[in-house]
Amino acid sequence: MKKVIALTALIILITGNVNTLHAQTKKKSKPAKKPSYYVFMCSGGPAAPKYHTDTYCKGLYGCYSVSKVTITEALKTYKRKPCKICN
Repeated sequence: MKKVIALTALIILITGNVNTLHAQTKKKSKPAKKPSYYVFMCSGGPAAPKYHTDTYCKGLYGCYSVSKVTITEALKTYKRKPCKICN
């Protein structure tokens, strides 16, 4: 009789854990955000029409000031092209 009770209790524990795990996997996950990559743009000088991924790029040496923007901003808003040195 004790074996039957112990076996029943064990079965209840196992099925309870399986149902809990199953319920946890059914939870809706939030959609992953797209990573935003930052690039550097020159606001004046010879490298102005390009965007740079490296802050120490040789193309940024003649810049008057450098702005940090997302890559989508550099492409769509400012219509910049990638630098041939650091990209």
